Amino acid sequence: MTEFLTKGTTYLPHGFSAQALRRFGLGDPEPVLTELSRDTSYERVGVDRAMAIAVDMAVRGSRRDASVLDVGCSLGTIGLLLSEIGYSVTGIDSDVVAGVQEWQDEATLSSARQGLGSENFRFIRTDLRQFLEDHDDSYDVVLLLSVLHHWLSGYGYTGTARFDRSEVERTLIDLCSRVRHCIYLEVPIEDEAVEMPPDPEGEFVFPRWFLDSRQAVDVSLISSTIATNGKPRRLYRVDLA
Repeated sequence: MTEFLTKGTTYLPHGFSAQALRRFGLGDPEPVLTELSRDTSYERVGVDRAMAIAVDMAVRGSRRDASVLDVGCSLGTIGLLLSEIGYSVTGIDSDVVAGVQEWQDEATLSSARQGLGSENFRFIRTDLRQFLEDHDDSYDVVLLLSVLHHWLSGYGYTGTARFDRSEVERTLIDLCSRVRHCIYLEVPIEDEAVEMPPDPEGEFVFPRWFLDSRQAVDVSLISSTIATNGKPRRLYRVDLA
């Protein structure tokens, strides 16, 4: 298993063998899970979320070639796994982490992503706002996994890459207009939101905002998750109007 990042980091080093990836695509996760034997790796977190999303998409009858946009995809582990099933995945990330986390830098991220591109997976280094401006594509499914709570407070509550309030609403409405079916949304649990509220004014509370703004017709809890920083999260499916 190739080691791309320093042990103990909260990014997801990806180094699955081709055989393990193929087996995952055929519905057998055991080879991938077997390769996650290192106690210092959070990659299991990405696999568990990918499995939860893949199962839900399958139950809902998603086409095998459905298009997926993974916003804030990190190193692309989740998108890579979904692409092995047959989904057409675009992963985007602005790499804001490199400007905030002292242990991370752009060169390391770039090195870790080498070779990620495949027939069903592509990575674009860009901010979501710029991506929406530059592309007019629509997607069957969008992933917003532990992303939205950073927008108003800045990444990691540091103020870096903060969205102003009008940008949050405008960006979400624009994004929703590009989604044909649903958004998979991962957000902090209530305890963390109370401790460090991303929006003290209570206007942008997720997933409720999607219903209040009439962008969505239904919200369903998919599973409890653990983010790459070890924080508990909730994974929802947001069915769009």
